[in-house]
Amino acid sequence: MKKSKMLKRFTFAVLVAMLFVTMAAPFSASAATVDGNIEVMPLLNNTLTTSETFVIDADGTANVRVSYVGYDGVTRSATVRVKIQKKVLFWWSDVDNGLEDNTWVIYMSGVDGSCIKTLALEDTGSYRAVIEYTITGSGGADDIIPATLYDDYK
Repeated sequence: MKKSKMLKRFTFAVLVAMLFVTMAAPFSASAATVDGNIEVMPLLNNTLTTSETFVIDADGTANVRVSYVGYDGVTRSATVRVKIQKKVLFWWSDVDNGLEDNTWVIYMSGVDGSCIKTLALEDTGSYRAVIEYTITGSGGADDIIPATLYDDYK
């Protein structure tokens, strides 16, 4: 076989392999967006849903609300870690909330729970709330659910 024919076959095989990989990628993701609005998540062991909000008031008070709903008879408790960070140049820096590691650690027991944390911000800028739920129960391994929300203080 001529070298040019072998090169064409090799190039064709590589292109087919790349096409297969790019087509299979959306099906292997852990979450997918449908219609641009609805996020389809994998089934969790102990958690039905989580919800969180992060809003900075005009006076500079940052408000973080976290909540979870589990399965009756399955979900036992949740530990939620929350920290607020400020963007400084290109990096995110923890905002001092007076606690170790600048992190609120919130313990809640039962099938559902919610909590609000507030912090007075000293400076204007771009902020984010970094949240991690660890939800335990008899449904299997603990569910670890991250969330990050953004807001600006102007």
